[in-house]
Amino acid sequence: MSDGPKPLGAFFSGFSLEPTSPRPDPIQVRCEALTGTVGIGCGRTFTAEWQWSGRKWLPEACCPACHGKPLGQPAPVAGLGPPEGFIPEPLRGFDPKRAKGDLATLHLRWAKASQMPRVRHCLLIGPRGTGKSRAMWAMVEQLTFEANKAPKLFNFEQLAIDRDRQAITELSRASSAFIDNVGSVIVFGSTGEAIRAALLNRANRGLQTFMTVDNPDYDPALLRKMEKQALIVRTAAA
Repeated sequence: MSDGPKPLGAFFSGFSLEPTSPRPDPIQVRCEALTGTVGIGCGRTFTAEWQWSGRKWLPEACCPACHGKPLGQPAPVAGLGPPEGFIPEPLRGFDPKRAKGDLATLHLRWAKASQMPRVRHCLLIGPRGTGKSRAMWAMVEQLTFEANKAPKLFNFEQLAIDRDRQAITELSRASSAFIDNVGSVIVFGSTGEAIRAALLNRANRGLQTFMTVDNPDYDPALLRKMEKQALIVRTAAA
C-alpha cells in the first residue's frame, strides 16, 4: 500500500550544486552517446573529463567533436572515416526526421541486429524513390566513421554496363561490401550469371553485405538465402 506522495525535499536528498568530493582524473572511454538530440558517437576512444551530476561524478559520454551532432550526421575526425565526397552528390543529406518508417532508425536497428551471430547482411528492399539508397549510404558512412574502414562500394547498374570481371571478382571476395540498386536493370548472359554467382558466394560465406534491392523479383532464391542472415527493411512507394 502506498504511503502517498513523498515530500518534495525527499527528491533532492543528497543533491548538491557544488561537488562534495574531488574531481577524478580523466579516463579513456569510447564515444558512444545516444541521449536527447545527440546521435551515436564516432566509436573512437577519447580522454573524458568528469562532470558533476549533483550527486556524483560522471564521465563525458561522447567526444567534443560528436557532442550535439544529430543522428545520421557523424562528426568528422581528422584522418579518420570516409574521404570527402564519400556519398554521391544526389544521395547526400539524409534526414532521419523526414525518412519514412524503419529507415529513420536504420542505424540503430543494424547496431542491435548485428550483435546476433547469424546476422551478416542488411537488405533494403522496395521500389526506387523510397529513400533506400540515401538511408543506406548514410548508415554506411556512419559505420565507416566508427570502424575507420569502409566497405567496398559497388553499383549494380555500373557492374552490368561495364561488364568488368575484375570488379565482379572483388564483389565476390570483399570482406564487407555495399551494393546499390540491385535488380534495377535486367542483366543477361555471362555478366548476369557472374554477378549472381558473386552475390551467392557472399551469402554462402557469410561475408558482410549491405544491399539496396530495387526489384524484389531479382533472383528470389538468392534473396531468400540472404534473408536468413539479414536485417530486412521493406519500403513502399509513396
